[in-house]
Parts: sequence; structure tokens; C-alpha cells
Amino acid sequence: MTFSEFVTSLYGSVNLKHARTLTDLAECAVRQLADLSVRRVHFMEDSVELVIPVAEPYAGEWVGPGAPGFPLDILEVNALYCRRSSASAWSWLDGPTPIADVRAFGAYSGNAELLSDVAAVFPPFWGWWQGRIWVPKLAADVSIKIDYWRDGTRDSASGSLITTSSTSETNPWLSQGERAMRHGTLADYFSLPSSYNEKQASAELGKRNAYLETLDAATRMKQPAAIQAPMT
Repeated sequence: MTFSEFVTSLYGSVNLKHARTLTDLAECAVRQLADLSVRRVHFMEDSVELVIPVAEPYAGEWVGPGAPGFPLDILEVNALYCRRSSASAWSWLDGPTPIADVRAFGAYSGNAELLSDVAAVFPPFWGWWQGRIWVPKLAADVSIKIDYWRDGTRDSASGSLITTSSTSETNPWLSQGERAMRHGTLADYFSLPSSYNEKQASAELGKRNAYLETLDAATRMKQPAAIQAPMT
């Protein structure tokens, strides 16, 4: 469901409308996405495989927006794995490491030999800075796999921030988490002075919280599989 479809659906469910109903519902929906985006639920967890290129502008040091396959809705990097040279297995990398440490690793002249032996084919650790994944400078393209949490305030495909003027933007909170979004948005709406209805707001909030408990339980049940290293 897109953002505009979600708001339109809510508008149709409100009986006593007024001049600001549609605008208020859109504003409440944006606030609800912000509230829900901090919750760790299984459908906001994802994994992607891509390459840290040695070609400019990446120079074997970072990968981020613009690189093929890089997800644009990352909220937090959960774990990072690297394929060792031609080996088929993925190895977990230490991180996130402060960006200063990542850069300092290759800054000392005495590390030249170490870099040629290790970082040329396998970065020893990684950092997360300015929306990019950073590693000590590599001498060859390296395949990595990223486990990450998605940002519930952004569109899954474009990474664009979802605002009241959004139309086709969407993310899993508007599909798999739609019930929590729906009841939470309506609870906010019926709490506004222009639409105040204490009984209805309380009922919608209760439904939202009950559904979030179900999502939390589902996430706990899926978690043992989610924390394993990705399969090749």
C-alpha cells in the first residue's frame, strides 16, 4: 500500500469529517511512521550483497548511496560479512569501528605490508559514517553482505523521507505493519482538538498496542534465525 492509498483509506473510515480531516490524517500518519520506526520488528530487517569497488569515487575505501545494490533506507547496520578472496564462505567483520580508527589503520607507513597481506583481500573491520560503510583502503574489489535495519520513515526503494505530500512512497509498515499504522494514526487523529474523541482515541490506541505486542512476539520467534551468518 502506498502512503497516499493508506491516507485515503483512513479518510474513508472516518465518519465525522471536517475541512482538515485529510490533512490531519496525513500529518498523523507521518508522525506514526516516526514513532514506529524505532521498533525492531522482523519485517524491517533485511540483507543485501554488494561490492566495495576500487574504482573512483569509492577507491576501495567505502560504499554507499549510488553504488549498485546499496539500500537507500538503512537506519542501522546490524552486521557486515566479507567473502575472503575466492572462498565461498562469508566471514563476519568487526564493527562498527570509529571512522578515525578505520582511516588510521592505513595511515601509518609501517602498515604497508599488513595492508597488502590483509586489507587487499579482506578488510579487518568496518565503520559507519555519513551514510556510508568505510573500510581500510583495499587493493581489489571485495564482496560484502550487509544485515541492516530499515528506516520506517523512508521509502524502501528511493530512500526518500515520507512526508504529508508523499504519494507512491511506501515501506513495510504500510503493508505488513499496516494494522499498527492504522490504529496508531487514528488514535493520534482522535486526540487532536479538532477531532477529539477520548473514547475512540483510547480504543484505537489499545488496538495499536495489542498488535504491536503480536509483532514483538513474532520478531522474538524469528530472531534466532536472524542472528545467524547469512547463507551463501
